[in-house]
Amino acid sequence: MLTDVEIIEAVRCKEIVIQVYVSGKDQDVIDPNTGNDIYSWGALQPHGYDLRVFAIRRDGAEDWIALETPQRSATIAPGETVDIETWEKLALGPSFSATLHTMVRSRMLGLSSVSTTVHPTWGTNKVDISDISPLPLRIQVTNLGKYSVTLIGQQRFCRIIFHKLQTPPARLSHPNWDDIESPRKNQLRDESVKAQKENTRKIIRRQALFLAMWVGALAFVMAAGFFVLGIDDIRNDQGKRDLVLLVFGGILAFIGKSTFKTFKELWDTLELWWKARY
Repeated sequence: MLTDVEIIEAVRCKEIVIQVYVSGKDQDVIDPNTGNDIYSWGALQPHGYDLRVFAIRRDGAEDWIALETPQRSATIAPGETVDIETWEKLALGPSFSATLHTMVRSRMLGLSSVSTTVHPTWGTNKVDISDISPLPLRIQVTNLGKYSVTLIGQQRFCRIIFHKLQTPPARLSHPNWDDIESPRKNQLRDESVKAQKENTRKIIRRQALFLAMWVGALAFVMAAGFFVLGIDDIRNDQGKRDLVLLVFGGILAFIGKSTFKTFKELWDTLELWWKARY
């Protein structure tokens, strides 16, 4: 595991390249000549680097939604799966690899765990590893929570940990998973789709139950309010009637807001389920 000092030194030696898209072109996050931090803006950590959101692609879609600035955002509904492209583009020398890890903040929001590796010579020409063409990382996450999650451009969402290999690997490339056809891969794909559908159904049932509870509470409070206002002692006293209206109005406003929020979340989930089904 590399510390921030070792990461900066590896960048200066061109063994690790980290770039971001700024002002119409890719810029080095850390100046390779001086080692000065330019564009990390706090992303460089004592033992790693926080990767940031650049674009997302919804499950089944072909086009990416660009979120290159903090002024842009996208919402992930409960149960929805998206691909996230990192703002950072990376290149690793043959003596370095990296692992990706979920940030606590992302898990608390409800996003699924991130756990994968970046192999040596990532972002380089396998024939000539001195030919560097940094590449972004594309990471798939699912909103496992019961509330929608909003991602903002350049938001930090996972951490990359760099590792120094004791010896350069003998194999500098590996087969492309997309090029491999096997029953096991198809089985894994089918199991993943099945699990995602089951998870979506559970979310729909839970949201429908919450919606029914809020609607029931709304009806109960309205009935209770009319009953209280019908009591002779309150109906004939303007002060008491105003107090009852104020209390029940506040309760109804809270329940109404919660009911609308739950309905919207259920609607968004059903819309995503319908699109995935057809």
